[in-house]
Amino acid sequence: MRRTLGCVRLVYNKALHVRTQAWYEKQERVGYAQTSSMLTDWKKQEELDFLNEVSCVP
Repeated sequence: MRRTLGCVRLVYNKALHVRTQAWYEKQERVGYAQTSSMLTDWKKQEELDFLNEVSCVP
């Protein structure tokens, strides 16, 4: 449970950072589809491969 919540927190914070940065730099909105695509890409990165070890539906 602790590991799942840690991953949820990490993904939420990364997505929030990307969305906030996109808005303040380009006044662009990053929607659900784009965020979901980013999560898929993050899971493929070696340093974030532990995201695949927890449930995708917390």
